[in-house]
Amino acid sequence: MKHEPRFRSKAGFTLAEMLVAATMLSIVMTAVYVLFHSATGTWRAAESGFDAPRDARFFLEQFQRECANTLLQAEYLCEGDDDSLTLFVLAEPLDVEKGEGRRLMRVEYAWNRNRGRVTREEGYVESAIPAMPATEQERRRRERIKISRGQRDVLLEGAARFGLRYVWYPMPEVKSLQEPPQPEEPIYTDRLEPYWGLPDAIEVTLRVEPEAGRQQVEEKPFELTTLVPVRAPRQTRTRAMLERILGRERKDRP
Repeated sequence: MKHEPRFRSKAGFTLAEMLVAATMLSIVMTAVYVLFHSATGTWRAAESGFDAPRDARFFLEQFQRECANTLLQAEYLCEGDDDSLTLFVLAEPLDVEKGEGRRLMRVEYAWNRNRGRVTREEGYVESAIPAMPATEQERRRRERIKISRGQRDVLLEGAARFGLRYVWYPMPEVKSLQEPPQPEEPIYTDRLEPYWGLPDAIEVTLRVEPEAGRQQVEEKPFELTTLVPVRAPRQTRTRAMLERILGRERKDRP
């Protein structure tokens, strides 16, 4: 009698064991995903969260750079008040689509009080800057400058307070060759009118606060008052000359 060989069963996992292993693996992977997602969210919140000194520094660096690159030939066109300013500068656009290199631009800074934002809008000068009119009649019929509108950027969020003052430093009057001239007190104004020319410096006051409902850690408001020099060559003027130009609209610093 012939006996057929028996095949021994190979070692393996049962269906129940496979189901248990798959269930445990899914639980472990779910826990790892939750931890990874939470860590990533915390990192993103920290990176994009409120950092008042960083935000204020970014705004001031941009503002200082453009105050240092104002165009002297267009100083009579610059104007501003206590929360906005228009300058003509020779600088690189923030709009990267305009390419690299410096361009002549009209730059407008403004504070939106309701939204707590400081914005910057750039426009590109497409025509020549006319010479400063010499008479009132020439000023009334001054040539319009062709400017193409550019992009607007928010440079500062959470600006609870923002203020500008314009500072002129009078040249001391020499009364005697034997005595050194006495230093003059600076002149402060709350606005900058066309044809006044560029001031010697601009005083910037700002207060940055975190938005309500976004405080994840203890975040304190950031306050700053600083002088930004306007680095453009200009004629030095005595106090009498400045008072004649500025008229009675000036406001001396107390």
